[in-house]
Amino acid sequence: MAFNYIKQHYGVHTKSQLAQQLEVGESGLYSAFNGNELYLTDNLLVKIVACFPDISLDWLKNGTGEMVKEKPTSSEDEQVDK
Repeated sequence: MAFNYIKQHYGVHTKSQLAQQLEVGESGLYSAFNGNELYLTDNLLVKIVACFPDISLDWLKNGTGEMVKEKPTSSEDEQVDK
């Protein structure tokens, strides 16, 4: 699901391209996508969130909440700028 979102919103069309962008090995990434928990490390998840910051780390780690973080409304943006 996250990979489909990344493909649509970031132009990363293959798992090989994703591995290059995350600077991880392809075989390890493939294993992680296939559910091998040895490869679903915190380090990998942090790299995913660092490259694709609108994806929720909580969702990746725990499956809780929404996959995509809510974007702040314009009024929230104005408060941050002050």
